Amino acid sequence: MRRLVKQKLKGTVTRAKSLKAAWKLFKDTIIEAQLKCIPQIKKHSKRPKKESPWLNHHVKEAVRDKKVSFKKWKSNPSEINRKEHKHCQIKCKNVIRKAKKDFEEQLAKNSKRNNKMFFKYIRSRKPAKKPVGPLDDRAIKGAIKDDKAIAEKLNDFFASVFTAEDVGEIPESAPSFVGDESEELSRIEVSLEEVLEQIEKLNVNKSPGLDGIHPRVLEELKWEIAELLSVVCNLFFKLVSVPSDLKVANVTPIFKKGSRGDPGNYRPVSLTSVPGKLVETIVKNKIVKHVEK
Repeated sequence: MRRLVKQKLKGTVTRAKSLKAAWKLFKDTIIEAQLKCIPQIKKHSKRPKKESPWLNHHVKEAVRDKKVSFKKWKSNPSEINRKEHKHCQIKCKNVIRKAKKDFEEQLAKNSKRNNKMFFKYIRSRKPAKKPVGPLDDRAIKGAIKDDKAIAEKLNDFFASVFTAEDVGEIPESAPSFVGDESEELSRIEVSLEEVLEQIEKLNVNKSPGLDGIHPRVLEELKWEIAELLSVVCNLFFKLVSVPSDLKVANVTPIFKKGSRGDPGNYRPVSLTSVPGKLVETIVKNKIVKHVEK
């Protein structure tokens, strides 16, 4: 993956003058590397049975021994073979219990560092995953069951809870800056070191935004893409513009409590662009550093 990205970006970083071209080069390079170098999970019509996460080689060996002893006992039903099978059965049960206990202890220990794995295991222990809806609709005096209609209903509700400000009557504020020009933060420049520092701080277990750029890929390719990403960041501030990919988000409704038919009982969670969040962090750090001088 690194070699592929390095070859594609060779000699192109310095030629990326426009924001649109630089962002397109950055995004296309990352997406192409992901598609070519990262295996994709094939979806089957019949969902295959998932292997338990605590299933290690000790458990597999104990299960295999139990099956062998059972076949041996069935083919020759002697008392010795029965006792041997009973022994293997008890051993297998103890090994499974120990494997589950060790896995859950390790999972709990790493829950702060990788909470996604923790909650994934918790969800897998639940009987079934309940879908969103159906939603109650007073207009039709019934329930909305169609997925598209449910999405539109939730979208309308989430949009309605935001306050629409009247931008036409914004009062003019008096300038509050009283320092000289040397103390003013009039320009933001992003260095290569700052980009590398923020990439290293990324949580690789987070989900990507609509642009499809995964934080783990950014972390793995940090030395190859940091220069281009710093160019993109500086173009943001120079042109006072950001690509449309950084302005959109994938909103997922998360059920809180109460009735599943009430849209107010769902909380919207937005998956935004990872490079966009990285740029926001850099800007925040620069502002905080400037204020604390």
